[in-house]
Amino acid sequence: MFQRCCSFVLTARPVAVDLIRFVSRSGGSRQCVSRKLERNVERASSKSSVLSESPKTDENYALELRPNLNNNTNIAREDYLDDSDIKLPHPLDVCTEDLSDIGSPLTPTFSFAKYANKSYTIRKLVDLGVSLYKFETKEGMVEYILNLDFDRDVKPYIRFLHDCGVPMDYLGTFITKNPNIFKEDMDDLHTRIRYLRAHNFNMLMIKTIICKNPNWLSFSTKDIDGRLGYFQSNFKLHGNEVRNLTVKGPKVVTFRMIHLMENTFSIREEMGFDQMQVKKLLLTLPRLWSKSKCMQQHNFKIRE
Repeated sequence: MFQRCCSFVLTARPVAVDLIRFVSRSGGSRQCVSRKLERNVERASSKSSVLSESPKTDENYALELRPNLNNNTNIAREDYLDDSDIKLPHPLDVCTEDLSDIGSPLTPTFSFAKYANKSYTIRKLVDLGVSLYKFETKEGMVEYILNLDFDRDVKPYIRFLHDCGVPMDYLGTFITKNPNIFKEDMDDLHTRIRYLRAHNFNMLMIKTIICKNPNWLSFSTKDIDGRLGYFQSNFKLHGNEVRNLTVKGPKVVTFRMIHLMENTFSIREEMGFDQMQVKKLLLTLPRLWSKSKCMQQHNFKIRE
């Protein structure tokens, strides 16, 4: 078998044949190492003591390091506990450190003054011109405003109002009149604007409506549609007349429905106005429907 392999190699590589014969005569691959190289290794091993030492295992190495680590930890701990270099202030020394932020934890309050320097939202609302003192008389409103995050809960609504045409100098007044705008879902607000656009209200009309009546955006499209339908059916109004009424008296559209029905009955039955006269009054002076009966009678007596 060996001769057969040698004959094959002989035909392929003649130089390799001599190497194979040398290995077979020497009895192993160890004889391939030159004698000169072995002498150099033996000479180096006799001069150096590193090869004669037993190699250190990881366990021995870890055991040797443990006492050093403990010693370092103890030294660091002792240095930390050593306060001989710390100079404590005397009771009568003048304090130059700013301690304005140190105080009792924030507690429930009925005033925004306590949080003026601590709440970023409060400061930004004041910069917008919001009259925060008007919220202090409403139950739960102070806590509601303090829990708002300006970037997350306020800024998107300010951007929405600006896109609807509300002037920047009127944003403070708008929020003062309707702080509950931040409770409304943003998708619902866009739907209420789209409802007006679908009924041929242009952007100037929408701006006028929400500026005159900031609470308009707090009513759902179903409520607004029902109220506009009430005025259209009971006063025989056309589409343009409904839009004119909405722009001229948006507060009347969102007024209490029971009050609107009572004033309509009073003007028709108690004061004796016919259908055309009532319609003209509504389009000319829509605010009459938001006044009390005594005020209505007083205004008519003055006119007479």
